[in-house]
Amino acid sequence: MMIEVEKKYKLTKEQFDQIVLSSVFLGVENIYDIYHDFSDYHLIKNGIRFRRREVKGKKQYELKIANEIGGCEEIEDEEEIKKYFKTTLPIDDFFEKELVLLMEYKTERQKYKNGEYKIDIDKLTSDKFPDFLFEVCEIELMVEKEEEVAEAVSKIRNFAEKNGLAKEPIPKKKAIIKGTRPDIYQEIFGE
Repeated sequence: MMIEVEKKYKLTKEQFDQIVLSSVFLGVENIYDIYHDFSDYHLIKNGIRFRRREVKGKKQYELKIANEIGGCEEIEDEEEIKKYFKTTLPIDDFFEKELVLLMEYKTERQKYKNGEYKIDIDKLTSDKFPDFLFEVCEIELMVEKEEEVAEAVSKIRNFAEKNGLAKEPIPKKKAIIKGTRPDIYQEIFGE
């Protein structure tokens, strides 16, 4: 099992140009994400996100469980996800019938590679909320052990600083919920 370590940054036009010029372009992906939670939103409140991602018509479920040191355990195997939720229902049925919609959005993702760093520059929109737009640059490293997370976070921050990216924006999930589900934002984040 790999642990995803990523930090998100807002980019100015100049920072975008610098990142793009120093990285290898891998392509563009169009993604449709739907997140569900229990009706009391206890997953998102506890740093857990359960989504169905659709890329090129293919569905994939993913459970992300944040840890206290800045990483995120990712579970993509449907049987493992069912075990986590202690359900025997088919994963589609559990997702649609036992949970409530948390958020949904589209992402146009420009993918880059810069040495060991995976860089995604995302433009998020929502059909239900035409005024919603969130743009973010995600810099990611994958590690095998929790002991490697702190070093990966430090490496990402050093890379970001070297490229003039000093501040992390509002976390993506908060920005999306605030922009697409203002009715539940206060309940979840208390702001």
